[in-house]
Amino acid sequence: MEETLRTELRRTASLVLYRDAEGAVRSTDRAEFRRLAQGGAVGEDTVVFDNTVATVGDLRAGKWERPFRDAWHAKAFPLGAASPA
Repeated sequence: MEETLRTELRRTASLVLYRDAEGAVRSTDRAEFRRLAQGGAVGEDTVVFDNTVATVGDLRAGKWERPFRDAWHAKAFPLGAASPA
């Protein structure tokens, strides 16, 4: 998986991984992702990677790569609204 994403997952624990409008995998820190969400560059349908997935069953069920609206990201990074850093 790390080869596919071209990153080391252990080192990216503080980063947010998501797919941009063209479907490319992007990573950014949480502060920048918050700005993207507030500015409209990230929306409910943006695919994010939920690194809190804990079981192979959840991974196989598609719970790792999922829409923003269905992941923890929706609570942590409100869309189009100011939120504390």
